[in-house]
Amino acid sequence: MSNTVKLQGISGQQKGTPTKDLRVGDIIIWNFGYRSEVVEITPSKTGKTITFMLKSFSDGIVRSRKMGADRLVVIEEKESEEPTNEVEKAIKSRKERVCEIFSVN
Repeated sequence: MSNTVKLQGISGQQKGTPTKDLRVGDIIIWNFGYRSEVVEITPSKTGKTITFMLKSFSDGIVRSRKMGADRLVVIEEKESEEPTNEVEKAIKSRKERVCEIFSVN
């Protein structure tokens, strides 16, 4: 049960990520499904806290939020992007075919 977070209004435990591992562009999910995008990251001098500039998806306002570096937050899973070169395309199609062959319906 470690590294999990219980969000209000969302059933079950969600996978938590320490705030020190966040990157610009990550989307944080809050209680009741509210979401914010990380716009800017400013660590403190000691590194124990980090100030984030977060853009709300509900009203579009950018607000600052200070959190401890070890605090767990829920990050929205990013959809995998389409491969750009031929090698990555071949690897992806091979993984899909292998999964199709061995899947049991």
